[in-house]
Order: sequence, then C-alpha cells, then structure tokens
Amino acid sequence: MCDDSSVCPLSREQFVAAINKGSFPFSSAGNKSKYEQNIEDVGRYLLGYPPLGSNTSVTLPLAVRAGNGYGQYVTIRHKDRKAPYLDHAGDPPQFVANDKGTELTISAPIDKGGVYPLRVSNSGKPTGVTVAGAPDPSYPAFLEINPGPQLLYTLDNGDPVYRNGSQRMLFAPIHDVVGIQLLRIVALAPQQGETFSANVGFVDLSGDWLPKSEAFQVTKIHSMCEGQDASALKTDPIVLLLAALGAFRPTPVDKEWPSLKWVADESFPDNSPVVLNADVDVGTDAVKLVYRLELAKPKSGLDLPGILPAVQGREPIELWAWAWLLPALGLVIKGQQWKGRLAILAALALLLPLAGCDFVGILGDLRFYGDLRGEYTFEKLEYADPDYNHDRTSREIWYLDGVGALNWDLALISEDDASDHSLCTASIEVKAKMIIQEDGHFTIEDFESAM
Repeated sequence: MCDDSSVCPLSREQFVAAINKGSFPFSSAGNKSKYEQNIEDVGRYLLGYPPLGSNTSVTLPLAVRAGNGYGQYVTIRHKDRKAPYLDHAGDPPQFVANDKGTELTISAPIDKGGVYPLRVSNSGKPTGVTVAGAPDPSYPAFLEINPGPQLLYTLDNGDPVYRNGSQRMLFAPIHDVVGIQLLRIVALAPQQGETFSANVGFVDLSGDWLPKSEAFQVTKIHSMCEGQDASALKTDPIVLLLAALGAFRPTPVDKEWPSLKWVADESFPDNSPVVLNADVDVGTDAVKLVYRLELAKPKSGLDLPGILPAVQGREPIELWAWAWLLPALGLVIKGQQWKGRLAILAALALLLPLAGCDFVGILGDLRFYGDLRGEYTFEKLEYADPDYNHDRTSREIWYLDGVGALNWDLALISEDDASDHSLCTASIEVKAKMIIQEDGHFTIEDFESAM
C-alpha cells in the first residue's frame, strides 16, 4: 500500500474503506496487476527489508525482521549428539520425510501472484545470539532447490539476493558454527502458478581431501632435530597420500552420528610394515581430520652403502626411481599397492629434512621406524560455488579453513650396536585450507607431480 496509485493497488485509506464495507479490494484486474508487479517488494518485506518501489517507508515488525511466526520452517536438530534429524512445520503432501527424519522433500504449490516463505536453520537459536540452554548445532545440512519459481533469499540476515529460478541451487552447509547460520527464502510467482520443489538433507563430505598448497603456512615448530627449518613445508604429503591411495567415505549408516573413515582403494597386505589410518569427525563446533602413518619397528638392520648420500639435493619427484629399495625395506608389493608404498617412502624422504631431520651422514647399517600423526580442526566449511549453483563445472565440492598440528616421531635401529637412535621428534603447527573433491580424480601420478 502507498499513496502513489501508479505503483500500488491501494492506499491506506482505500484499504480501510474496503474493510469497513466488507469488500475485497483486489477484485479488479488493475489492482491485481499492480499487486503482481510489486510481488518482489512483498518478498523483500517478508525477508525483513523495505520495498524498493512501493511503500519504502513501511514499518518492519519483529516478525518479518527475525523471520519467525509465519511461513514454514525446517530446523536441523539432535539430542545429545545422537541421530540428527529434521524438525519442520509442514505436513504431507507439502512436506514428506523419510522414516528416519533425515531427508525431507518439499513440494509447495504457489498460486499466481502468491509467495512462499521458508526458513532453514541449524539448532534453532536466533542468529548471533547466545541463549542459555540453547542446543548445540546439529550435523551440517543442505537445501537443494529445483528449477521453478523466482527466488529472493538472505544468508544470515544479509542483503536479499534475487535468482530467476532457472537453475538448480544448493545452499550448504547450514550450520550455526562452520557454515550458514540462517537461510531465509521467499519463492515468487508473479506471472503464473508455480511449485516450489526442494530437498533437505545432511551434507556429504566424502571424497578426496587435498591441502591447498598456496594457503599452507607453518606457524610454529618445535623440533629435537638438527638441520633445516620446517617453515619450508608447503603442504602435507600424508594428506596427499590419503587422496592418492584412497578416499574418505561415510561410516555405516546405522551409526548414531555420521562420520567419515579413510578407505584404501586396495587393501594393504597383512604383512605390510605400513599402517595408514584416517578419520573425519563432524562435530557440533568444528570438522576434524585425524590421521596416523605408522612404520613398524624392523627386526634386523639394513645395509644401504652408498645410497643415502645421493638423496641430498635430489628433487622429490626423483624419489620414484628408488623402486629397488622396496624389497630391502620389506615393501615387496605388487601393482598399484607397490606404487603406494613407494609414495609413502617419497613422502618420508621429503618430510624429514623439512622438519630439521638430516638423513645424510646418519644412516648406514640401519632402518627407521615410528609414526607421523596429524590433526586438523576446521571451523569454516564452504560450498565450492559462491553462487550456490548445484551443477558445478569444477570437481571441487567443499572448502575448509582451519589449523593443524603435525607430530613426527621417528627412530633408527642400527646393526652396528643393535640399539635404537632417535632420528626426529617434531611438533609443527600450521594454518591450512583444504579442498574436498570428487573421489577418483587424484592419483599416484598426481601425488608425484605435487611433490
């Protein structure tokens, strides 16, 4: 409503008069047309923003500013970090949930000239407000919207964004800490009847996890070794190994809280001296990646005359030429697995000097053993497309931003005196960004190139 009859179908006085007469003020074709022309302003109003072309001075009550008390909603919840589920205000046939309450299909018809408001949040507490006793966020969720009506949406009560409805969209992750705290949408049908069609579920973080080398930064190091500075470390080769040799995949669906476990493309032989494990835990306040590469303690020494001095000064990619070292190291493995163990050896040869651990002049009649551990905490998770288009052209799906702690503890056993010697004990703190991309596109050859 406004006083300009060329813009608004009614003035305040005309609206009051229609109510007093008991008449419907939008029965005329002219008034209907003006209302439909201003439907985007109706959407802005329902998102808590004043109209742009009609009544720009309209009062915005708390209900429209907060997005509460009208329309439909989906709230992602959990109880004691068990069985996350989707709480919602909507009944069939508009809202249809699966048996576990973990997937929701929305199909909401909109008449011509109508709008459909929807609010999606994780835990339900007001954006930016700490409420005593409010539940922690649940598992990160997504809202997938199929092509259809025009849309206005806001993220965390930011400025409204318009989309024409021609593309499938994916808003994710919806999560109070690591992602989008509050998603508000108003679907518009100015010219014809439409159906708002969408799906709500939990995000899938499976695939290859890869460090972004340009964003990998050593912030602190404590090393018990003499040698070079670990600040030269530009990536985490063990995480690259995980991507080259396997992928993170969801744990069995019967678990109470979803998580991810690293699974090798090919099983390690039972007698392999190498154990490589990794897990991803999606908590209520962060996403955590933990890995461990363990090298079993050898039973006897190893004579490597004249070989190790040649390591110094070599580029990491040249380490692939060490194939004949594998039988001596007990890594006699066939096919792709054989190449994987060689990659592990290459990673170790790269890591140790960077941690301030100097091979050359130390190794002779000996073998090394120990473990390398890493733990990353990511407090930011982003969908790879900033415009939230579902159909991406890139293999990249998610971006993570956080910090990591790397702990290396390796020792030597010498045949000369049958004793153990500490080779390297280092603790390194890093800032890191990670990419999650589709499984199967990062290979051993890519690992070699990355080294």
